[in-house]
Amino acid sequence: MNPENRAQRDLVDLQKNLRAVVALSQRAYPLTIRRSSHLRFMLAAFAIKQNEHANSLLKLGSSPDTMLIARTMLEGLSQMLWAAKRPRQRPLLWRSFAFVHDWRQIQEHRASGRSIDPQVERSVWVGLRRFGNRFLTRQAKVSRAAGNVLPADPYWKNWYGESESEILRDVGGQDLLRQAYGPFFGMAPLAHRGDWPARVIRRDSRAVYNADFRSFRCRHGHRLCIPCLWQTMQLLNARCRLGMGRELQSLKYLQLSLAKRRGARQQISATSVSCQY
Repeated sequence: MNPENRAQRDLVDLQKNLRAVVALSQRAYPLTIRRSSHLRFMLAAFAIKQNEHANSLLKLGSSPDTMLIARTMLEGLSQMLWAAKRPRQRPLLWRSFAFVHDWRQIQEHRASGRSIDPQVERSVWVGLRRFGNRFLTRQAKVSRAAGNVLPADPYWKNWYGESESEILRDVGGQDLLRQAYGPFFGMAPLAHRGDWPARVIRRDSRAVYNADFRSFRCRHGHRLCIPCLWQTMQLLNARCRLGMGRELQSLKYLQLSLAKRRGARQQISATSVSCQY
């Protein structure tokens, strides 16, 4: 059986398993979380987004763009695992970075001549006075120490201040980085490497779309999406005591049995919990 036909066969079972994980994850809500429970709040918010991503992936069917969604889910999972390593500091970083995000939106609105709600602007400045120093770039800190004017945007690009690959390594995802994440670097929209050689063939100076390996690529996205959502729900279940442990384990064994039947050799292991695919 050629790789594409086998991928089409596998997609049926993978989509069935993914729907089962999505259905279980939706049962976690509504969820009550104390205001000071920063990690639980972060996990709940990320779990909602992961569930939305998984639903979008299912709607895309056999589109290769499922790999883009899987990449987003992998980045979200790595951020959750990274935050959970320092539950008292990092989840609060994530929550307080909202002030930086809102400050940037205010700058954009002001530059385009749009009106700004004074009350919203005041609350953002209050938040930045309290948390903003945590997100200053090195250049901004040097400028402030020298008594100079800060850069136009003195804050980190993102809430964690590191690259996605660095975070993956920090949570023990070196194998995942090499086996699964690496190929996605070429999958950014209109990227000039990675996915293009397999999809575009040059013929007499004409670009011809090549639909080969569509299901093969889609299968790869599903294989990554399932353990990302599963492990997200495992983290949420453990922290919020949702009582879903047995059902989560059953879904894990279901996916492992599928991998065994298909003779899969690779595995996803961003933490001590590995989910073969």
